[in-house]
Amino acid sequence: MKNVKYKIGDLVKLKIIDTVPSHLHNSLALISDIVSGTRANYHLSYDTTKPIYVLYVNEHCKELFWEEEEFELATKA
Repeated sequence: MKNVKYKIGDLVKLKIIDTVPSHLHNSLALISDIVSGTRANYHLSYDTTKPIYVLYVNEHCKELFWEEEEFELATKA
């Protein structure tokens, strides 16, 4: 898959930006799937040059779609 910055299984941290709900700022999430091409075309804010990542944040937010600008690889403290 072209332009993939992360991989399934990566642990990431949601950023503190406007497109991330404030109650999820700095939350840890697991990349459970990567969607591209025609499977992602319905996502109105989707940049067709980049994939959409499906993140598992918690039991209530387990299959939400995120763009790579909205999170970063989690690092050890």
